[in-house]
Amino acid sequence: MFNFRKRVLLPFLAAGMLVFLGACGSGSANTSGGSGTETSHTSEEGEAEKMLTLVKDGTAYVTVVAEDSTGGAIADAIETVTGVRPPIAAPKAAPADGIRLFVRNASGTDAAGLPDGGAYFGYRFTLANGDCYLTAYNDRILDEAVTALTERLSSYYQNGALTVSSSDSFAVPVAECRRDAGTVPVLVGSRCEGLYDCSDRLYQVICRNVTADGFSAWCDGLAAAGYTEVSRTNRADNDFRTYTASDGAVLYASRIGHSSEARLFTSRTYTLPPTDGESQAICTPLVKQLDASGTNQNEGMGYIFRLSDGRFIIVDGGYKSNAAAKEIYDFLKANAPDPAHIRIATWFISHYHGDHIGALIRFAENYADDSSITVESFMANQCLTNSMIGYCNTENGAILTHTTTLRTYYPNAVFYKPLAGQQYVFADAKIDILYTICDFMPETIPNEPDTTPTAQKKGDYNTETMVAIFTVEETTFFFMGDTVKTACDEMCARYGETLKCDYVQISHHGIGKTNPNIYEPRRENSTEEIYRLIAPDYAFLPCSSAKRDERMAFTVNRYLKSFLTKYWCAGDEGGDVTLEIPMAGKR
Repeated sequence: MFNFRKRVLLPFLAAGMLVFLGACGSGSANTSGGSGTETSHTSEEGEAEKMLTLVKDGTAYVTVVAEDSTGGAIADAIETVTGVRPPIAAPKAAPADGIRLFVRNASGTDAAGLPDGGAYFGYRFTLANGDCYLTAYNDRILDEAVTALTERLSSYYQNGALTVSSSDSFAVPVAECRRDAGTVPVLVGSRCEGLYDCSDRLYQVICRNVTADGFSAWCDGLAAAGYTEVSRTNRADNDFRTYTASDGAVLYASRIGHSSEARLFTSRTYTLPPTDGESQAICTPLVKQLDASGTNQNEGMGYIFRLSDGRFIIVDGGYKSNAAAKEIYDFLKANAPDPAHIRIATWFISHYHGDHIGALIRFAENYADDSSITVESFMANQCLTNSMIGYCNTENGAILTHTTTLRTYYPNAVFYKPLAGQQYVFADAKIDILYTICDFMPETIPNEPDTTPTAQKKGDYNTETMVAIFTVEETTFFFMGDTVKTACDEMCARYGETLKCDYVQISHHGIGKTNPNIYEPRRENSTEEIYRLIAPDYAFLPCSSAKRDERMAFTVNRYLKSFLTKYWCAGDEGGDVTLEIPMAGKR
């Protein structure tokens, strides 16, 4: 039982704009207004304990304030216990007088009115300002909170009166969230939707209606809360900031300009991006498009960068075949400054479809015991929620197995989970993350075999594609993976003209719509608008030569061709091209 008398009020930060652990409620005090009664008595410890009489002698003195059916559930429970049904009001119609029982999700706007909480991480019932508050971090947890309160109501009813006291307050945290995420300072002045599990012990709070000034003021107050700023980046009118807390937690805060939303990520186990790009240049940087026409490699996708310090970055790789794995292995051996000491700085996995990650798995199986090759890190962001696992396992049977395989074969590698707005630096290469599945939340991917237009419009597993701009020396490469229209639309709105790049990898193997006027599941991929903003000079087409003309005939790709000086189809003779990347100052 949560004892109000023994609570320590958390300090308000940034002139009252910051409260820990997301609470919810109104800031207006109610001192026994209307017919309701608020009394207090002194406890043995000498502290005043508040008491509110909600129902007495057949009269309800409380109004249940809720936005949906949860209010009715509470009113029904009160009627069952007392025989009196209290009135219900929507938040905007809540009475100014009398006792109010607020039933709602966490809301930063209301957080400053409460002295303590935990709404981002569970649910709670408490008394404050002459009212009662039942709050939770999302609708599912709010249902649990309603059940918990209704189960307690009978114990509050004695001698014809339903009375609650501050000692009746209770809080139930979601244990794994508190353990893995720690605390999240509440962004006051916003509408917080709640906390979402991004898997890998990373949690996200989404806040709406966040002004630029409000976000900056909140960030300014983090120092007083024990946070240290690690990095800050801006792209277009988006603000991305990283903080570490004294308790070891990482807080990554972003404000998206076009939508005025903030996405706050927190974890106690998160690995921050590498930032040290200093290295000695010993060779000319290269980029290679892997062959897509080999055995079982018809629609694979893979790219390799050689950096000026001799290390490599690999993007996806292709299907799970010996031929695909050997192509990667042979390129590394042939192009490493020292074939006896090959270092892969990172292996970037756009998503876990077999035509992207398969070659990596076979490479691990065939070459992980080759002591001349070291894989230093992996970059992947796959949210292993039940719905997403179900989809991936239906199609590939792989996502959990792949993750376990990589950790087994490469136990010393660092596993990064990138987020939009972050920059990863490896020698003379910078990888700017534009979009991950976390940006799709709170939407979820429908499971196979649900191919109805309604389900498919929410996205398919390609929605998990991580999109990034790679900058090597001064040359920029836009890697789209199998990104879908939903992601393209968001990136266009979010980043605008800053998407401009020299090269683009054509999305989803060049697959496009056959009829631009109708919705076509699994073909809703790139858009003319995103190609207009990228405005590339060159393009890579990861498909077979047999499908090249068909793919480039799609309307969106015909539009793209209007920008291009040249493009390379991976399945063509010479399509597995290796290009030198001009070094800075040597163009």
